[in-house]
Amino acid sequence: GWDVWTGNYGGYDVCIPDDPRRCGFTLYNTEYQRLNNPSAFIYANVGKGALMWWGDSDREIALNGAAGPDSRANWRLGMVTGDIYFYTDGNIGAEAVNWFGIPASEVRRASNYGEVLMKNLRTASGAGNNGNPRSALGIVVELGGQATGSTLNANQVEGAVWSTLIHEARVVAYFSHVFSDTTANPSSTDVLNDTRPAYQATRDRVKAINAQVKSLARVLNTQSYVWQFNPNLSTMLKFRDGAAYVFAMQKRQYTSGTYTFTLPLELPTSGTIEVVGEGRTLTYSGSRFTDAFAAEYSHHIYRIVK
Repeated sequence: GWDVWTGNYGGYDVCIPDDPRRCGFTLYNTEYQRLNNPSAFIYANVGKGALMWWGDSDREIALNGAAGPDSRANWRLGMVTGDIYFYTDGNIGAEAVNWFGIPASEVRRASNYGEVLMKNLRTASGAGNNGNPRSALGIVVELGGQATGSTLNANQVEGAVWSTLIHEARVVAYFSHVFSDTTANPSSTDVLNDTRPAYQATRDRVKAINAQVKSLARVLNTQSYVWQFNPNLSTMLKFRDGAAYVFAMQKRQYTSGTYTFTLPLELPTSGTIEVVGEGRTLTYSGSRFTDAFAAEYSHHIYRIVK
């Protein structure tokens, strides 16, 4: 909103009037003007407001600033992340049903981090720009339980991260604070530096995720191509150094299964596929191959030499 900002952060008396608080855009404008550096790289993180509760116009103003639909906005963002913790947020179970139309049984799944959140960010950031996002976008993935009694494991973290990347995230980000205080996820101010055994698997997995993303950066940073390999899968197709890379995981409705992929005509009709990072290969013919996904968070990366 464009109400008056008092200059306070958090607590009371942030906006005038203070209830409801609607001075976020005024705050952005004021701080950007104070910075007085048009070349500065500005990062913003948005939550349930911009990702869920707000209308399209406010969402587009927040993400695009001076390039958006309101001429009053002066800020320019270089990077935007969003966070809604589908796995462990205490309220999202009901909110996702009401705001996103997700069936209650399908809320706590890795696919929602990409299918829902990245889609919303890309739609808003690309509004009025032929659908092309104006900023580097990504989703913050939690590393432990947030709501009382909630838990999160390393497999779910990995699935959530790759869901965002498959849906064109350019940023990998983590929320390392844990509030749930369970045996599996004890309270922590920083999982990544928490040496207790409960977080060993998560720490190791985050290192492995980051290493794999870094190793694939030259692929991930190339153009994506539109192709439907299987309507029940979320996929991303890239080409780099004479090979096609197919990144895939199940859509939200599916928790496990075996799926047949149909390859583009530009690829050989038969041959051997490397499943990246898994130490296995698949043979294929007739421009098709089949593979299994064991759990809702499962993902695979396939390399096919052209």
